[in-house]
Amino acid sequence: MASISFHHPFLLNPTPKKLITTTTRSITSSSIHIEQREVRNRSTPSRTLFTKCHAVTEHDEKVLVGHSSEEERQVADYDWTEEWYPLYLTKDVPDDAPLGLTVFDQQVVLYKDGNGDLHCYQDRCPHRLAKLSEGQLVDGRLECLYHGWQFDREGKCVKIPQLPADATIPKSACVRTYAVTDSQGVVWVWMSQKTPPNLDKVPWFENFARPGFQDTSTVHELPYDHSILLENLMDPAHIPISHDRTDWTAKREDAQPLLFKVTERTDRGFAGWWGKEKEGSTSNFLCFEAPCVLQNNREFVDEKGEKHYFTGLFLCRPTGQGKSMLIVRFGATKRSLLFTLFPKWYFHQNACKIFEQDMGFLSSQNEVLLKEKVPTKELYLNLRSSDTWVATGSGWTKLGMECLTILGTAPFRCLKS
Repeated sequence: MASISFHHPFLLNPTPKKLITTTTRSITSSSIHIEQREVRNRSTPSRTLFTKCHAVTEHDEKVLVGHSSEEERQVADYDWTEEWYPLYLTKDVPDDAPLGLTVFDQQVVLYKDGNGDLHCYQDRCPHRLAKLSEGQLVDGRLECLYHGWQFDREGKCVKIPQLPADATIPKSACVRTYAVTDSQGVVWVWMSQKTPPNLDKVPWFENFARPGFQDTSTVHELPYDHSILLENLMDPAHIPISHDRTDWTAKREDAQPLLFKVTERTDRGFAGWWGKEKEGSTSNFLCFEAPCVLQNNREFVDEKGEKHYFTGLFLCRPTGQGKSMLIVRFGATKRSLLFTLFPKWYFHQNACKIFEQDMGFLSSQNEVLLKEKVPTKELYLNLRSSDTWVATGSGWTKLGMECLTILGTAPFRCLKS
């Protein structure tokens, strides 16, 4: 099997945060029993009681992921603002109007000034709190349509029509700004107000920089949590069943055991190889970089013996509790004939169909997790032959579900599943 030469920031030069330690205890009982456990709801002083049925056997330990031990959740400090979040596709940002977006329930407005440079503010006029995204661009400045206040690229108010001629604009007439950067066709935002933006943490995708690489991109607003979305994208086993005949690759009869090999696991994410058991190889390279980036890479050799590269890239932005946005980018250095025959809208339509097929499952899953308020390992039966990525990534994806503070001035207090 040819090795893929894909490099990823957290694999080459990880920027470790505070490591989360765990303690384990073995489960030796081989009988089915009902276990009652008190779980303190950290948002309120009250207690809730739930029951869970365990069927623990030697066979289970061979086929289930992480069912032979339990990890006690540890509290860790993690400031989610000190990350870059994917806002939008650069090519889709309007040239002549502001764009309202959301990150963790924080409303922001993105726009291009007269020079085409990108800027991002809090989506709130300091005058009477009207949404600036409902405004307009005037000579490269963002104007609030409520009273006409205008703001420059630094967020300072430079015009108030109702201000007397001999008065000066108050220094407090300004909006909160966020750093943005355009990288490989995606606009990223740095949400922290206390820490300068770290450009070394902007994700970089080597295949997208290769000569001849072309991609098709779509954007989707989804009614379920960012962590549920990531978990779904880490799950190749559901595709033949849930998306049977949705396109030419998904067929129900192809459902089979999968092979997994985790090669890297750090506090910045994980990476590894996977493939179908019938093929006998792990030719797909999956890489997750917390908190937003998941990609699947593959190399292939054409009939002329030339090596080509394929990437399925998923950029997930948490827009709020139970809501997320996803940028999907499929690309390769050699495009198949199908990509030239079908218009771009077809691929967007097909992607929407796929997410609609999963929506019922994921929405109900989201409801259960929000209600239970316990780690997924207490509820899931993850198989080694299908759910290894889901189990491996749960420590990071569930941080989003269990954060107790949403973009406050203090770091998040998060629980690792």
